[in-house]
Amino acid sequence: MSILVMSLCLAGSLALLFLAVYLLMTLSDLDCDYLNVREACDRLNKWVWPEAAVAAAVPILLLLTLHWVLFLLSAPLPCYLIYRCLTLPKGQIGLFDPFEINNRNYIKRAMYFCTFKLVHYLLLFFVLLYSIIYYLVAGE
Repeated sequence: MSILVMSLCLAGSLALLFLAVYLLMTLSDLDCDYLNVREACDRLNKWVWPEAAVAAAVPILLLLTLHWVLFLLSAPLPCYLIYRCLTLPKGQIGLFDPFEINNRNYIKRAMYFCTFKLVHYLLLFFVLLYSIIYYLVAGE
């Protein structure tokens, strides 16, 4: 059972890792003016809720199988992502608003946060990979 759950969590963290790279590339293209602001915001907003859902599914699976330490390591980021999605100011079309994205270095802050997510998902991926190898060697 633990190997199956760890495999699902590993697949989810790999998907989140690829998504973080995609979001970082899109923000970088927007920063360098390779993309239109409206098109970039549409691309970014399309992936906000799926990222939050997959990021929340990983700690829930870990909690259901009583992997407390892994749960505590992976739970804060999805909670913050869902909080950001639920507390959008009125008038914004999504987390990335085409009218607000160029104000006050929002693109740079979004790129820093996306880099933080990338590092977090990468560390989570390797910890889950280590856990899978450990459970396979231990024979559970």
